[in-house]
Amino acid sequence: MKNSCILIIFFSMNLFADPNYIKNGYDINSDLGIAISGGAFGDDVKYVSKFGANFDIDNSGNEDVWSNGGNYTGFFDTAQSLEVVSSSALDDLVGTGAQKIRVFGLDSNWDLSQEDIEMDGTNAVALSKTYIRIYRAYNTQCGSTDINQGNINIRVAGGGAVCAQILAGYGQTLQAIYTIPNGYTGFVTRAYCDSGRVLNIAIVSELKIHSPNEGVRTLTVRGISNDKIAEFISVPSGGMIPIRIPEKTDIWIHVSTASTNDIDVFAGFDIILVKNTREYR
Repeated sequence: MKNSCILIIFFSMNLFADPNYIKNGYDINSDLGIAISGGAFGDDVKYVSKFGANFDIDNSGNEDVWSNGGNYTGFFDTAQSLEVVSSSALDDLVGTGAQKIRVFGLDSNWDLSQEDIEMDGTNAVALSKTYIRIYRAYNTQCGSTDINQGNINIRVAGGGAVCAQILAGYGQTLQAIYTIPNGYTGFVTRAYCDSGRVLNIAIVSELKIHSPNEGVRTLTVRGISNDKIAEFISVPSGGMIPIRIPEKTDIWIHVSTASTNDIDVFAGFDIILVKNTREYR
């Protein structure tokens, strides 16, 4: 039987309640979550779900939850020229694997940006834009197998540091890592960590503030013990109040210790993005 630890922050439904009730076809007061997810507020309010996996954490710990393993290598100081490459020749525009992918990130101004890439197998393909962060990528067109056949890495041009990976057979990135875009404030409504094995493990969720006067800060720490299948915990802000994350802030889930080798860890979090210029009644 597996164990899990889950951090849940309940989101106040009154934050975006609208006296007009109906907005773009959605009943705001009774179905707010569906309205946000459905895009009722346009760019003013967005829902972000981040989830990741690290399939091989050893008892030394100190790894982030992303499929490439180890500590995340995509927190760049400046925007980078990037490239995409697969470990399989089948991930090609005319191949049986992934033919096209879509990449999501933040540009040099920390604004949201994205682009589509035509795969060329084991040959690197340059992205047309530069990015300071990459937070997601997934297949948009595949051949007869309907899935990417190799590990698709998004990395610094010239074979540099990997900032995102689409693991073979998964079709999208698995990384419990995100950065709040320029012009938005993030409200973390839920975070969780889980493992497929019975073990003692401490999961550390770290918040990195990008300013001259602040470094990495841990928001919460939770361990999984052998005799617990699930653990719901309180958060520093408590009650119905989500955790507020400022713009240009990195948030990710990190495993600090583990009781044995070859541990698989799954983690993620949900965020409501609110544009900083939005006015509230």
